[in-house]
Amino acid sequence: DAWGALGIIDNRQIGHLLLRKCKQVTVGVEADPIGCARPPNQDRRITAAIANARNDLAHRHRAHGRTVVHNERDLFVKIWKLAQHVGRLSPTSGNRRTLRLRTTLMFSKDHYPCHVIPLICIDVDGTLVSRSGKVSNPVWDAVDRALDRGQHLALSTARGAFASSWEMAQRLDPSGWHVFHAGGATVHTGTGEARGHSLSEDQVAQCRELAESQKWVLELYSPGAYAVEDESTPAVDHAGLMGVPFETTAFDDFLKTEDSIVRTQFVVPEPAIDEVMAAAEPLGLSMTSATSPIMPGTAFVSATKQGITKATGISSICDELGLTIDQVMMIGDGLNDLPAIEAVGHPVAMGNAAPEVTALARYHVAHVDDDGVAEALDRSAEIDPRS
Repeated sequence: DAWGALGIIDNRQIGHLLLRKCKQVTVGVEADPIGCARPPNQDRRITAAIANARNDLAHRHRAHGRTVVHNERDLFVKIWKLAQHVGRLSPTSGNRRTLRLRTTLMFSKDHYPCHVIPLICIDVDGTLVSRSGKVSNPVWDAVDRALDRGQHLALSTARGAFASSWEMAQRLDPSGWHVFHAGGATVHTGTGEARGHSLSEDQVAQCRELAESQKWVLELYSPGAYAVEDESTPAVDHAGLMGVPFETTAFDDFLKTEDSIVRTQFVVPEPAIDEVMAAAEPLGLSMTSATSPIMPGTAFVSATKQGITKATGISSICDELGLTIDQVMMIGDGLNDLPAIEAVGHPVAMGNAAPEVTALARYHVAHVDDDGVAEALDRSAEIDPRS
């Protein structure tokens, strides 16, 4: 047991020493009021505060008030959250009330008691979402089972961190990092913090010139917003796919309000993918393409900073969780998933995946219309991440 006064969580040396020896930590919390007089209902209020705190942390993992953490920073953030909950009880008037926070730390030598894969990254279009535009109930049920096992789930998508994709990310992990913009940004659903890789002003200008000369629809993206000037049908349909009302925004105005452009995207007919790739090659950007069953026949060609892909985004999440990328499962179907499929230790191809993805995947599951993601999530419980 480690003890610390409320608001002064300073057991870092203890935690650091123990975490050197262990890979899994589960946290249970109690609080004892000491050295003060309390009104009759105070014990009940304290008990309710602790219950609320436990429920808050248990929401993601549904693990009876315990949650798995993987590094010292994560451990003390969670303890601090519990302290904040207890601290919401106002002191009794005229008395100095002190609460002592007791944290019970339980350690084991492995990341998870059942040796399950600790992090699973999931693509959206063609993987999590079918042509219906929604995630099926069987998939959400499988998500809940994975969360019950203590697995971290993260979105890994070329979509932006807003509208329907943001809602999916929050459902997978309401307080964790997710990959957006094909790696152009990782965003934390709990704090809203975004870590982006910005394109230069010159690169954005060159993309604009290319799109204008070829009459291609171009979209500009900051981590949490986007702009399009084109009013053609593909632009309108794509807004519907993302779950946002369609409206045009002048790029010059958008660039004045957004500090960072992390991705540009060309929305073109699917046969034009190679043409766009070839034309954009001199720009010195990482180019990836994707399709969506919601908009058949249309391709989305994304440009991010050189060297930035879904794989680099997943690697940054691994750093946060104290994992290595060979412990990760990636479930995908499109060409923009290839860098991640190649990098992780447990790559999964959907039944509707591009041939290149299927060829590189270690595991293969059903078509998106047949809930292939649910199959992958359930199979992850049977796979030893060390294999």
